[in-house]
Amino acid sequence: MTWFEEPVSSDDQAGLRQVRDSCPIDIAAGEYGYSPCYYAPMIAAGAVDCVQADITRCGGVTGWLAVAHVAAARQLDISGHSPPRCTRPRHDVQGLHRRALPHRLTR
Repeated sequence: MTWFEEPVSSDDQAGLRQVRDSCPIDIAAGEYGYSPCYYAPMIAAGAVDCVQADITRCGGVTGWLAVAHVAAARQLDISGHSPPRCTRPRHDVQGLHRRALPHRLTR
């Protein structure tokens, strides 16, 4: 298992941090984030090991890359998350991001 996805709501940074502090595997969350500003409190709280940004919710390619840069600045992984019907754009964005920040991208 790579990570524990959304063990509590992404809006509950204290809860995510509590799970992260007591869980031996990485915590991933954020698939419902709608802008880079949504992720800042979660990242600042140390609530996740992997940020899950969904290209269809966080402002398209530009928003996704902005979230990726915020995550990379804190040395966190980022995982492109999207509904199954939208997997092509996610892979395209991951390809862009892989060139920009290759050491932090997860699949």
